[in-house]
Amino acid sequence: MCVSSGRDKKVLQVHFWGDVNSPLKGSVENIVMSLALAMKSYAPLIASLGEKNAKSVKDCITFYTFKEDRVKRRIFNKFFNLKVNTFSSLSEIINKERPQILHIHNRPVLVDKIIARLDYIPKVVCQYHRHFNEIIIPRHCDLILAVSNSVKEHIYRLTKTDRDIDVLHNPVPGGVLKVGDGLPSNRNPLPVMFYPGGNQEHKGFRELLKSVDMLNNEKVRFKLLLAGPKLGGYRPPFENVENLNYLAADRLYEKLAHSDILVLPTYNEGFSLAILEAMYLKKLVVSTYVGGNKDCLTTSNSILVRAEDPTSLYYGLKEAIGLMGQGSKTKQERAFETATGFLPAIIASRLETIYDRLLGLSDTR
Repeated sequence: MCVSSGRDKKVLQVHFWGDVNSPLKGSVENIVMSLALAMKSYAPLIASLGEKNAKSVKDCITFYTFKEDRVKRRIFNKFFNLKVNTFSSLSEIINKERPQILHIHNRPVLVDKIIARLDYIPKVVCQYHRHFNEIIIPRHCDLILAVSNSVKEHIYRLTKTDRDIDVLHNPVPGGVLKVGDGLPSNRNPLPVMFYPGGNQEHKGFRELLKSVDMLNNEKVRFKLLLAGPKLGGYRPPFENVENLNYLAADRLYEKLAHSDILVLPTYNEGFSLAILEAMYLKKLVVSTYVGGNKDCLTTSNSILVRAEDPTSLYYGLKEAIGLMGQGSKTKQERAFETATGFLPAIIASRLETIYDRLLGLSDTR
């Protein structure tokens, strides 16, 4: 039985990346669910782009999947460049549910087209999760959210807007909280490093391989696990490196929980979920101090290296492996303390306060 006491206001979260109804769930889907479950005074509805129009209910939360009219996109947008709305089914969902607030994640270029097909005008929240090359603030945008201070500054630089922008970080996904309750206590015979960035240059994959080669030449003993996109068919050039390919969230959390070190020498980040997940699981983080990473990483809770610099990464990884040998956990404990400030209940409370302000309601929570 669903208990919705106190959830007297309705908000529709719209996601164009990540299908909440897909069996292969990643961190995006886990975050969506974690925030929805943590809501106290708003009844969350979740709509995500998928392969078909569908509706389901789980844990008292209503999920919609909407599909894009690809024929219309191909004919009218790609061929004639008319830029018509190809998400008519999404507008139908909104008209049916009539939420007071429409919370659009990324794809702001679609906002005005969606609103034009509605028979009422909801309050609209536009949230930006990345450093997009072009930032559009739609006419029907009542409140702007950025996933990090870095993205916030990026929006200001590109748009020159004088509007206020609130920062709302992503929370620690609920799946990580469950894994954290049963963390393994046994130490690995060799330090195990986990890299979740896939075969992507901007995640520092090239620098990582170069630093591994330098460590191997010095006969430093460790194991490296690779995970993420674009790794299908990739054969690591080193015996101590294993390719796990793309992992669903639950498998990724499991592998991370049994590792010792997270390494992510990314060039830039909107806000890194992988880093936040590792911090909560008390893993030693070796990463770059760039973009949204700056909102959670410090020299006291992680090992910071320079971006696009394999030598800097080599020294950072060597330091991390040395700390494993010494049994030091100081940085990991401080990382965990930092991560507890991003728990779903905390982030959801901040979001509901933002919603209340948008609707002109006093915050009584």
